[in-house]
Amino acid sequence: MPSHHSHTTPEAPTPLQRRYLQALAEQIGTGFVPPATEAQALLEIERIERLQHVERLRAEVIRMAENHDKVVRWHREQTLEIERLKRELATAVEAERSRIAQWLRERAEKVVDYGAYAALTKAADDLAARGL
Repeated sequence: MPSHHSHTTPEAPTPLQRRYLQALAEQIGTGFVPPATEAQALLEIERIERLQHVERLRAEVIRMAENHDKVVRWHREQTLEIERLKRELATAVEAERSRIAQWLRERAEKVVDYGAYAALTKAADDLAARGL
């Protein structure tokens, strides 16, 4: 009794599938087992496309990590620069306070009027007491 089921041989991969598979593999630097059928070619194409996607994501993660490291370094450098500027400003402010206090004391010594002398001396003492 003859069989009613037709046994067809699976079709070989198309030339387009072969070229595309070769191009994909070259793009990401991977190899592949040459497929014997169209179905195998489709599976292999899907596998390499997933691998290509994973490689893109991996490259993006590396780029983001490098960028993060740059931002952290920049932030650290800026923090150090701010601290340096604060110290420099505090030194300049202290020098100016001392200069003003000295100027007030010199002026107070030159004043003949006791009331004016007392006011200037008090101002100088107040500045010194406040750290100005």
